[in-house]
Amino acid sequence: MTEMDETRPAEMSPVKRILSIIGGGILGVFALGVAVGYTKAALAHGVLGWKAVLVYLIAGIILLAGLWLMRKALAGNRLASTPRMREYQIVMIAMLLLGGVLGALLQFGAIGKSEGGLSALTSNAPVSPVIAAVLLATFPLLGWLCYRWHRTADEHEQAAYNFGGILALYAYFFISTGWWMAWRGALLPEPSGIAIFWLVMVVWTAGWGWRRYR
Repeated sequence: MTEMDETRPAEMSPVKRILSIIGGGILGVFALGVAVGYTKAALAHGVLGWKAVLVYLIAGIILLAGLWLMRKALAGNRLASTPRMREYQIVMIAMLLLGGVLGALLQFGAIGKSEGGLSALTSNAPVSPVIAAVLLATFPLLGWLCYRWHRTADEHEQAAYNFGGILALYAYFFISTGWWMAWRGALLPEPSGIAIFWLVMVVWTAGWGWRRYR
């Protein structure tokens, strides 16, 4: 073993890398939500005083922490040399960036009092018609990126994706029908479509990650 090999930092495991990317993205959206929510609430009351400096400073630190996590996960990674793999990587980066932009727009477009953070992603509160139109206008682009992903992802990646999708389908069936029946029996509150959606997304992501990196 050479001296260079001994001093080279250990490579991040695939599971840790994907968790770092997801965690960094969540921190980034959360930081933007905090800043936007506080700004809207402050302007609604006509006051944007010295406390804003502290809020923006904390939000900035959280945002930098998210960017640091993502940078660390992607450090040393370069675009592949083969055209198919390179397009796959570009599509993944584009989808991450688009998701971040859409999340930020949704925070800006929320009408009324905002609690900041991820509240705009977990509520049925009204949003600005302009922002809603912009978000809907990006759907064709999102659909095209998904199509290109399916065209460029390798067999192992698609098998993991399909495995997570099957788990998510079963999760939707059991969660939605179980919650609905429990609500009818006065055991649980009325079913929440948003809560079910995010639970299904968590199951899908967990199934994909487990099959992809186990």
